[in-house]
Amino acid sequence: PGADPIMSRLVDGWIHPIPDGPAIPARTADWDTIAAAAVAIWEATLRETAIPEAIDGGPAAHRRPRLALVSPLPPVRSGIARYTADLLPALSAYYDIDLVVDQERVEPAPGLEFDRVRDSAWLRANAHRMDRVLYQVGYAEFHGYMLDLIATVPGVVILHDCCLGHLLGAVEAASGEHLTGVWSRALAESHGYAALQLRFFDPQKALWRFPVSLPVIASARAVIVHSEHARSLLHDCYGAGPLSACSVVPLARSLARPVAQVRARADLGLDPQGFIVVSVGFLGQTKLSHRVLQAWQGSALGRDPRSRLLFVGELPGDDYGRTLMQMIKCSGCGERIQITGVRACRTVPAVSGGCRSCRSVAYRKPWREFGHGARYHEPWLAADRQCTRVN
Repeated sequence: PGADPIMSRLVDGWIHPIPDGPAIPARTADWDTIAAAAVAIWEATLRETAIPEAIDGGPAAHRRPRLALVSPLPPVRSGIARYTADLLPALSAYYDIDLVVDQERVEPAPGLEFDRVRDSAWLRANAHRMDRVLYQVGYAEFHGYMLDLIATVPGVVILHDCCLGHLLGAVEAASGEHLTGVWSRALAESHGYAALQLRFFDPQKALWRFPVSLPVIASARAVIVHSEHARSLLHDCYGAGPLSACSVVPLARSLARPVAQVRARADLGLDPQGFIVVSVGFLGQTKLSHRVLQAWQGSALGRDPRSRLLFVGELPGDDYGRTLMQMIKCSGCGERIQITGVRACRTVPAVSGGCRSCRSVAYRKPWREFGHGARYHEPWLAADRQCTRVN
């Protein structure tokens, strides 16, 4: 609305202040008459196209914008779920928030209560009520329900992971549509038919080689990444065109106060003089956890009875997880190698205070960017500990 309705009333040398009302010859009208006619046109056009409450200064004129926030949330075991929960208090100061999730219950943050917890069907039916839609997208299966939503209800996408092959592959496997599924379509759209061909000849190689995030980027109104490195990776894959509305916004994070080393080690039952190495994040092939184990075993630390290796994260229940557990059992190091599980997410300040060295986030491919490295590093840097990130 705007130009067309107004211009239709200022044609043929006549001014029509009100549709179907009396016309005023433009050449005989003085400036006050023309100004009054123009104001009348604008007011009439506004009343035809705007929300009535906003015209009269009612609630719609002063209400906070309504935000649909599409993301997993605790108790889902996801770094993005915890990140979104940390972000909610700040967002709720500016928006009325509807949480759009695919989980049975939500525990957003201590002291915060949200009675508007929705599902995908509700957002599709009520998209017109939203002022903003924000997606938190990562490569884990928790984000599968967002793929169709982003296409039908576009919004701003915070892309935590440039590579979405594992997500799309899992969704396609669950659907059983191996020929026309979401991963196959994304491979063809993002990388061409050679990528699609590789998907059928060597699925694992295709999974690791192609990021397949272009459909999500193309459907979004805008994209936010957390580093220039992530944006440069996307640019290398897709060129400048799809990234015209891509912005870099640093990762929002409030730091917990680190615990003093002596107290932290006492609380965790660690040797006060031992050298503690911590590998942060879920254990898996993408993190090369077996290589960390082998390197530690082959070093002087592996032979020092006071040193410890802690994997702060969850062990997967797949073949890789079972192989890694067998390697630990056969190492002869006993309890000097431990996997803490997800419970350690609540004790990171203590663990960061008790360790000497932190190693975080290794990737199979040098161009891959899974996105959580910065978040994992911050508690350790705040505790003034040596950090190593392997790309």
